[in-house]
Amino acid sequence: MKEDDPPLSPAPWRNAGSEELHFHSRRTEMEACRSRRWQPPQGSFFRRNRGLAIALIDVVVVMILFFIYLFFLRPLAGQVRLGEYRLSGETYLLAEEILVVVTIRNSSGSRSGSDDPEPRARELEAGGFQEPQPVVTVSSSGQRISDLAPRAGQERSIPLRLAREDLEDEESLEVLVVIGRDQTVLSMKISGD
Repeated sequence: MKEDDPPLSPAPWRNAGSEELHFHSRRTEMEACRSRRWQPPQGSFFRRNRGLAIALIDVVVVMILFFIYLFFLRPLAGQVRLGEYRLSGETYLLAEEILVVVTIRNSSGSRSGSDDPEPRARELEAGGFQEPQPVVTVSSSGQRISDLAPRAGQERSIPLRLAREDLEDEESLEVLVVIGRDQTVLSMKISGD
């Protein structure tokens, strides 16, 4: 091929400025960045990550709702009201017997002198009148136990022991609770071993 002959393939179009081409390399940029010291990003962690902040707030709200349910709503679900008293019951399976515990809480608002016996004693000495406490009777399957009802703001647990062989086929247990002239029936599930 001679120097004057045109090339077999077309030559790229060039203008006068094409001789000053500058090639940009990503590697040189990376090396330039490596020479600087690393600095932590400015601002708090949750301000930079909005999605993470929203997820954390959601978890906190769910935990608050769970604790409200666990400590406030769930205990009230298994309670029965009888006048000014709240009743709740639990069953425990022991080796040869079933232990039924009935808890009675007096939820009346008058707490005057309920914790301290001294004002009541002084009231009786001065000729005052003290209201008698009603009697609580808890009975089930032929067994019966009686005790005094709790005063205002107090609670009392009454245990009742039942023979296990008498209730072998039963899945639930009904306990009659009588306080004064009021009565109610608590129905409790007997859980298996």
